[in-house]
Amino acid sequence: MIVAGAHARKLIRRFELMDANGNGYLEREDYALLSRRLIEEFAGSAGPAKANAVLDTYLRYWDEFIGHMDRDGDGRVTKGEFVQAISAKTIDAAGFDRVAEPHFRAVCELADTDGDGSVNRAEFIRVMSVYGVGAQDAEAVFARLDSDADGALTVGELTAAGRDFYLSDDDGSNGSGLFGPH
Repeated sequence: MIVAGAHARKLIRRFELMDANGNGYLEREDYALLSRRLIEEFAGSAGPAKANAVLDTYLRYWDEFIGHMDRDGDGRVTKGEFVQAISAKTIDAAGFDRVAEPHFRAVCELADTDGDGSVNRAEFIRVMSVYGVGAQDAEAVFARLDSDADGALTVGELTAAGRDFYLSDDDGSNGSGLFGPH
């Protein structure tokens, strides 16, 4: 199956951002590396419980979501496997939320340096910088996701954005640009 269009472009962008070691594949180690980078970024506010939660949810995300895209069983996911698996709608919204919501919760709790229970603009930009998204693009994403204009993103808003990003073909959905322009 050849996948084209905006949905494929955003998935390719996400693949490239998640390939933390830059070897052209997604592997479990990429998710461990990304979690370590995020934990280091927020080291001043991250206690061991928050750090462990982030690592655990990143690895669970791999184990329950991404790792299953490895069609040839070699322990790594190619760009084609990634795009085709998501584009084929093999992931349902409930299954996505079951894995993604705890992940977004752990990341939000880590990034919530002021302890207000949400992620503000500055915290969001720091998170996105770990993924390789520039500050200007992260600003634009934040503005789009902050639909109630309260200056903060909740776990629910971020989970919904992630669901839109991965599962919606609508390039105009709020979550479509979650990881910047594609």
